[in-house]
Amino acid sequence: MPIALGPLPHPSYDATAVYRGFWTVFIVLGVSASLVGVFLLVCGAPFVNARLYKFGGIFLIASGCFFLLLLILFVLWKECAADFQKYILLERSEKCIPENAPVHVHYGWSFLFAAVGTPLVYLSGLLFYFIGQKNMKVPK
Repeated sequence: MPIALGPLPHPSYDATAVYRGFWTVFIVLGVSASLVGVFLLVCGAPFVNARLYKFGGIFLIASGCFFLLLLILFVLWKECAADFQKYILLERSEKCIPENAPVHVHYGWSFLFAAVGTPLVYLSGLLFYFIGQKNMKVPK
């Protein structure tokens, strides 16, 4: 949730809320592109239509780029834009947790899996794109 600046309810929120809007857009675009790419690859089975492999690869490459932008935005938000100290202290004030308790912020398993999966999506897109390119050249 965005961090309110001032008394609640207040219409002005922290600028980090903008990152969440971009995350949503990149998640929707990335998932949509990967689903379209996989659909084109399944319809192109096995080597019936090389253009479907080429376009499926292009969609997977685009999906990998969207997920890479998403990861970069998350790291920038976590390391530069967000004031986690302020956010955690705001939540602790509502739950009666002492303010001098240590604050630790870590990357979770989902981030680690996304960081490993994004290059794999990109590489599979390149593989299918080049398979489609290779098969489009018909020998005479």
